[in-house]
Amino acid sequence: MFDFQQRSFKGKSFRPFPEVLIDDKLNFFAVVTSWGPSTEIQKVLDFLQQNYQSLCFDEEQTSLYPPIESFSKQENILRTLMLSCNDWIFQKQNFGSSFKFAYEMFVAVLHDSILSFFQIGQPFVYLDREELDLQCLGSTLDFSALYAIKGKRLPPLPSHLIGLKSDISASVFSIPVQEKDRLIFLCRDFIPASFLQIKRLDRNIKTMTIFLNSYDKKIPFWLGQLIF
Repeated sequence: MFDFQQRSFKGKSFRPFPEVLIDDKLNFFAVVTSWGPSTEIQKVLDFLQQNYQSLCFDEEQTSLYPPIESFSKQENILRTLMLSCNDWIFQKQNFGSSFKFAYEMFVAVLHDSILSFFQIGQPFVYLDREELDLQCLGSTLDFSALYAIKGKRLPPLPSHLIGLKSDISASVFSIPVQEKDRLIFLCRDFIPASFLQIKRLDRNIKTMTIFLNSYDKKIPFWLGQLIF
């Protein structure tokens, strides 16, 4: 069973905060941030959950995306889910629409102590393991960080989104999960290097929020922690 905690800070500029989907029966987890109108985000979460379940249990389902031989079953399922979700958003939400719907997305499944996941845009994802500094599993810098000029910061602006084009470039990864491992998620355009060195005892939502607030209170952020 997943235990998830989160906290957000609005700062002085706008950053949309994610919606979180947790399915304990499927050991399935998703973090989705809408950068267009937020009215359709629940439909995206429903699509992810329902189609993941269908891909897992309908062995005879025909896929438009041939499996990759070097991938595990879970990795191929997630790859198919990612590609089909991109197609669905592009065709159903964006085709012919005057508004553009686009999302940052992290989707993962835990199976036999292996965590498989794909990520498009933020959040930054860190492995929180005993006796180690935080280890970055996935990261995508905002355009606001990539194009910032010294002394002047731009408002948050994503650099990688799902649903805007007919194709999507993203990979599926897997890592072994050990006892007492946790994941930490952070949506923020600038990450202090010292954040990675926060001691294990201080890696809780309250302490990490205080730490991030001490580094420029103008920057909005969203912080989450997943305990397996």
